[in-house]
Amino acid sequence: MTLLREYIKELIREAAKGPESLGNMKVYLSRDDGDIEIWIADPKEVDYWKNNSSKNLGMTSIMNRASIGILSAVKSDEADCLGGYEISWAHVDDEAKGFGPMLYDIAMETATAEGSGLLPDRRNISSDAYSIWNYYATRRPDVITIQLDDLSGRLTPETKGDDCPQWLSYEHQDGYFWDEENEETPWDPYGKDILLQSPLSKLYKSTGSPTLDALSSAGRLVKL
Repeated sequence: MTLLREYIKELIREAAKGPESLGNMKVYLSRDDGDIEIWIADPKEVDYWKNNSSKNLGMTSIMNRASIGILSAVKSDEADCLGGYEISWAHVDDEAKGFGPMLYDIAMETATAEGSGLLPDRRNISSDAYSIWNYYATRRPDVITIQLDDLSGRLTPETKGDDCPQWLSYEHQDGYFWDEENEETPWDPYGKDILLQSPLSKLYKSTGSPTLDALSSAGRLVKL
């Protein structure tokens, strides 16, 4: 718990890094084929890769090479998940430390405007990413959380649209793994409590677009 508290404090400090901290860098936002792609990059680096790369190198590849922070989100293809966008990749270089929460906020604001909200990766998640989602669930009153069901519809069997893969939710609840096949640990109440308590089992919606608005007002947002 002490490590988690320290990490939350670090997230609060990181969250202060917004548009005013970008310096010469800008945020690039793409909605190619419905996917959300976000990069933090110096325009000079972007121009360099545009002018010195092969003609066969697409814009996404150029941005991946020029950026120091990347986040990608796609519509979930495994189940309905209430139509949310799922984080598929997120990375910041050491020199971009502190901009991670801004990338997540931009993704959430975009996913809320274009769909129904943002989801954690359904297949794999790091301990740091788990802490970020826990921070959203417990320390961000401006973020709306919506409970999702599992693929078997155990919470809301009458509703299919909220069914979503929840294996990581069951596995990551305080390190406890609920075994669906073990008759000694029935789903209710163990599995239900785990699902309801996990920050990975939710859909997250922004109540506005303050980060995107601030970036746009500062001339720091480039839509590709």
